[in-house]
Amino acid sequence: MAGCANPAVVTGMFSLTWYTSHSSQNPTFEPTIGLQRGFEGEKGTVMVEYAGIYDHRQPSQILDGGGQWRPTMGQQVDFQAGFGLNRSSPEYFFGLGYSFRLDNLF
Repeated sequence: MAGCANPAVVTGMFSLTWYTSHSSQNPTFEPTIGLQRGFEGEKGTVMVEYAGIYDHRQPSQILDGGGQWRPTMGQQVDFQAGFGLNRSSPEYFFGLGYSFRLDNLF
C-alpha cells in the first residue's frame, strides 16, 4: 500500500492476569489480534478483532468489529458489535459510546 495515506495496521496484545482475591482462578490469559484502518484523514477508524479469554474454565472467544469517528478534536463517537465463536462466549453483543474532552476547564 505504498503511498496510501491511511494504511491498514495489524495490532495485537497478550495479557496475563492474576486475581489475588481469587487465587483458585489464576491465571487468566487474553490474546487479541486486530486489523484497523483510518479514514477521512484522522477523523475515523474502522477495525475487526479476535479476542480470547483462557482461564480455569472453558475458553471464551469472540470476533468483533467497530469504529470510531471524531467530529472534532474534543469529541468521539464509537460503536462495536460482535459474536461468540464457541459455547462459553456471548452469543452476540453491541455497544455505542460518546466521549468528550474538557480541556482547559479550570
